[in-house]
Amino acid sequence: MKRGSGYIQTSSKTITVWAGQAIALGERQTYLLSPHVPLATLIVRMSERFLRSQMSWQLPDIERVRPGAHPSNWDGSALVLDLGQGIVHETSVIWREVGRLWDHQPHSVEVAAVRTVAGLARITELTLPALLANYKPSDLGAQRIALPGAATDRVMSLLRAMADAPQEPWTLADLARRAHLSRSQLCRLFSGGGLDSPMRTLNQIRTEKFAQFLLHSELGVREIAQRCGWNDPRVAARWFRARYSMSPSEYRVAHR
Repeated sequence: MKRGSGYIQTSSKTITVWAGQAIALGERQTYLLSPHVPLATLIVRMSERFLRSQMSWQLPDIERVRPGAHPSNWDGSALVLDLGQGIVHETSVIWREVGRLWDHQPHSVEVAAVRTVAGLARITELTLPALLANYKPSDLGAQRIALPGAATDRVMSLLRAMADAPQEPWTLADLARRAHLSRSQLCRLFSGGGLDSPMRTLNQIRTEKFAQFLLHSELGVREIAQRCGWNDPRVAARWFRARYSMSPSEYRVAHR
């Protein structure tokens, strides 16, 4: 997860995910990712057999591994690694470079294989400590993005409220009052969770809802704007174009 927040729903549980986290799932696991705000993610698919064999070799002492995270007892359910945005960004770059080695193959297969092994070794170096029982994000110089307990609950409660009722005339004061915080405290809370400001996040949520109405209803742009919390459809259109690089009408034609 490079940016944003949301839920991952699997057959066994639902978990909240934040920017700066990585999630491992077994091959037989199905999932649904539901964003609260626009997400930036990188999805990597690999053989679970290969992954388990590598983890078994790299984690020889099961006593030092987080409960349920060792390949001998991992059941394939969602395994969350709290890495920090810096490491997530670096590993994303490496994964893309590895993918390009095999997409274009400007070098021999042998060179591509050697560079792939080198890339995987670097990814392992960055991420493997997060599987250890005594791991803290600071161990890798990672900046922790996920918020602790009560703070996470407050932010997620606000995100759900905004998503459930985007038509409400929310103000920063309203949101702060709902979270029992001052406006400045609320802004710091969102910033600490890797999110944009509360009001910008609200408009991102409204924009996502706007797109859903365009795809799944016959309502006009003006009525959709009002249902999403914008009295002026021109303001809605500006936010929409900033998110999707096209007008609402163009989006409806292109995606239906």
